[in-house]
Amino acid sequence: MLLSKKTLAVIAIIILVVLTYITYIANPSKSPIFPCLFNKLTGLYCPGCGMTRALHSLMHFNFYQAIRYNVLIALIPPLLGMYIFMRYKAMEGYSEIIIYVMLALAIAYGIGRNMPILDSLQPTTIGCLVNLSLGFV
Repeated sequence: MLLSKKTLAVIAIIILVVLTYITYIANPSKSPIFPCLFNKLTGLYCPGCGMTRALHSLMHFNFYQAIRYNVLIALIPPLLGMYIFMRYKAMEGYSEIIIYVMLALAIAYGIGRNMPILDSLQPTTIGCLVNLSLGFV
């Protein structure tokens, strides 16, 4: 017997909450929770590399560090919000454009962060600097 949509939604929410909790309590910059298979195989950074560390930093209100790990943590959520709003308002044409913008942004970011001239886009742990949200660390 297959599970109902409601049951699958509850299971998905439980998994999301558990993964969010693990990301909050564990420090992925010290030991990776979900290592990037693409990076392990190729030595290159994918557009998502550093996203778990960025999410962990964001959860601890360390915004600058989150952006240093992966700038898409600040760019994709507003675009995703616009996409959801436009889908809700039945603006199909505009929502498709936003999907293509997010895809192009991710591809360009994935290519750019592997170019030597743009190495500042690579996931970087900053030293003991000013935490922009809470003062000095």
